[in-house]
Order: sequence, then C-alpha cells, then structure tokens
Amino acid sequence: MNILGTHKHFTISIMMIACHAFTNTQILNLANAKINLYPDDHADLYIYMGKSISSTLIDAVRSSRVFENVYCLDPFIISASRVPVIGRIPKIGKIGNVGIKWIYLRAYKQLLEHLNNCKNYDRAILTWFYAENVFLLYYWSKGKKDFKISFLDEGTGSYCYTEKQMMYSKNLMGSRKDRLRKYLAEHSLSKRLIKYVDSIILYQPEMCRPDIHWKKIKLPAVNEQSNPIMCDILRSSVKNLDMIHYMQYEKRNAIYLSTYSVEGAPFDLISLKVLELMEYVFGEKRVVAKIHTGNTAHKENFAKSFEKRLFVDREKYIFEGLYMQLPNRGKKLIVSCISTAAIYPKFMFDEEPYVIFTYRLYDTYRQCGVERDDWMASKVIKAYSDKSKVMIPNSFDELRQMLKKMIPKICEEYWWAENSDVVLGSEEVLDSSAREVAMEHDINEQTKDK
Repeated sequence: MNILGTHKHFTISIMMIACHAFTNTQILNLANAKINLYPDDHADLYIYMGKSISSTLIDAVRSSRVFENVYCLDPFIISASRVPVIGRIPKIGKIGNVGIKWIYLRAYKQLLEHLNNCKNYDRAILTWFYAENVFLLYYWSKGKKDFKISFLDEGTGSYCYTEKQMMYSKNLMGSRKDRLRKYLAEHSLSKRLIKYVDSIILYQPEMCRPDIHWKKIKLPAVNEQSNPIMCDILRSSVKNLDMIHYMQYEKRNAIYLSTYSVEGAPFDLISLKVLELMEYVFGEKRVVAKIHTGNTAHKENFAKSFEKRLFVDREKYIFEGLYMQLPNRGKKLIVSCISTAAIYPKFMFDEEPYVIFTYRLYDTYRQCGVERDDWMASKVIKAYSDKSKVMIPNSFDELRQMLKKMIPKICEEYWWAENSDVVLGSEEVLDSSAREVAMEHDINEQTKDK
C-alpha cells in the first residue's frame, strides 16, 4: 500500500492496481471499474493481444488516460521442443508439468522485468483464472500477505460459472496439445492463488450463482448522465467504422449475432438456418448479420452465401460501441444463441431491445440440455421490466412465429403488409435445396480452414 499523505481526520492511501484483459469486453469493463470504483487509485492495464483485440479500443482507452500505463502482451506459446524431455514421458507427467510451469513463469518474469521491473501491486482485477493470467498473478502476489484479487464481469460466464469453474477454467486458446499443457501448468498455480480472491465486480451482482461467496460489487451502468467518460471511450472505440456501416444498422432492425462454437459444422448449420429464417420473414433489407471475430475461420467464412443479399458485418470492433449510438434501440431485435453482446444492452446500458435466444434449437440442448444457458436466460428475463421482450423458441416453427409477430413492432413501414404472401407463405422455407447447398458450402469452407 502506498501512502499518499494524511488528512486532519484520517490517512489517505492510494492502491496500486494491476488490471488484466484478454478480450475487448474485459478492456471496457476494466476501464469502467477504474473510473467508477477506484477513481483515486493508480492502475495499469495489461492486455493479452489475441486476434480479436481491437486496436481502436486500445487507442480510445489510452487517450482517456484512465490507466497510468497500458501494456500490450503478445501471446506466449511453448513448443514441444521447449518442454524438458522428461516432461514428455507419460508416466512422469507431474514432473513434466513442473517443467512447463517453470518455462511459463520464467518467460513472464522476464516480460515483467522488461516492462516495469516487476512493479509492486496491492490488488489485481481480471475476469477469472484464465489465459495465463495466473503466471502474472504469481509475481504480483509473491510475498504479499495483503494482496487481493477481484474477478470482473465478462458477460455470460460471470453469471453462469460457479466458484470452482472460475478458479479452474478451461483454456480454449491454441491447439489441443497447447491448451492441455497450459491447463496443467495453470492448475497448480490456481490452487495457490484462491486465497487472494475477495470480491467479484458485476453489472448485475444479484444475478450470479448462489455458490459465489465473495463480496459482490456493482459495476455502474453506462449512460451519458452518470458515466460520460465511458461513453466517450465507447464512441472513440468504433471511430474506425465509416458512416455507411452505421447506416446499415440504423435501417435494419433485425440483428443476428453469430456465435463461434468448438462443435464446428453441426452447430453452424443450425445457426445458418436461423439466419435464413430471419431473412425469409423480414426480407433481405431488414437483417444484419454480425459475425463473431474470436475465431479466424468463423470470422472469414460464416454466412458467406448470404453476403450478396444481407449486410454481413465481419469488422473487428466492440459491438457495444456501435450499439450505443444507434437510434430507436428499443425497437431493435437481437437474435443470438445466447451471448454477451445480446445481454449487455440490458446489463451494461439498462436498455431493453427485443431479444430471441435460440440455444434450445441446437443438438447439444436437445440431447442433454444446457442448464447453463437456461440459467442465463432466466436471469435476463428477471432483469427485464417488460419480460415479453425476451423470447426462447423450442423449435424452428416457434421461432418463425415469434419472428412474424415482431414484424409490426420493428418494421415501422409495415413491409409485411405488402408482402403477406411471403411472410405467411410456404412452410418449406428450411427445405430449400438451393439454400441448403449454399450453407453446406459455408461449412465446407470453415472445415478446410481448420
């Protein structure tokens, strides 16, 4: 703890805070936490530079001067050749894990020494133990009994995960072998760091899992009146988008948010059918498809066959920055499997666009149920004042009926009245052979890239 000075009645102390992010959402939420929860403390931001990180968002945060320093860290991947030979022998894997952990720890020690001579911190704020942040935490907490860790809102996971899942999260970055190496190396460190976790910072703290026993701190909503600096950051974060981009979203009230899944082709086929049904009901000029940019193959290939008919948005930026500037947001319809971008209009901005969660249409739900998604959806419904604006279809027929009912609510010019034969027409929309061929092509392209 760094003592700044004394007041007549009390001592004024300033904390040094280390913030770590590996997604655009985390960067944004860390800025919000620093501005509103720790305004008088000093904080540095460390960013794990994955492929989806927006450089424009980083520039916006730097320009705001919210953080003392912003450090961009390149991903560190160890190859098999760097693992001690003894660590590649299956029967003595534990020894190998020690070797892997040592390689990571040495690399991050060298990195911190190079950046700021292993700067001294009192608290760390990050989403949970994930993406190698445990190696940074090891040095930030080393030899400090009073060191503390706060977990931070990351979207759906922060409300669905249990304490155990947050502390022993599975890493989805890199190849299967690399993920296994990192998981084994991170696991032992996570056990050592648990004792430092004392709080979790959320937009809706009352919505998290009942087994979360840490102190719950509310992250303020973002609006012009009470949170103007965050609004400035959000606007600046999407200044790389041209006016045509904004116009596409302004005139199209049906927004489809794609979701990348490790399931691959089976998952994507269902997603493409959802998008096709939206096009069928609303028409080509009323739908925009925002593609998830976290996976290169998905970003480049998903919904390719729709590009000549719909506006397919593959740009890399934080969606909330664009959403915040759209007019008539209450008349927008967001369709998503169930994603952070779909829940944040309510959680981050306290606004209520129409939302349709499609997760029950996927094979994973039909085969074994996805309790996590049901939990998240129930929390969104609870948060909405108008609960009828959150819909969850159990079948494609139910989805079609829900979309049809949305037409007079989101299409102000009543396009449907002039084209009622299209909206109320053939039930065979999903059996169109030409469309199926196009969707198969999308899937094949993604499979080849993988």
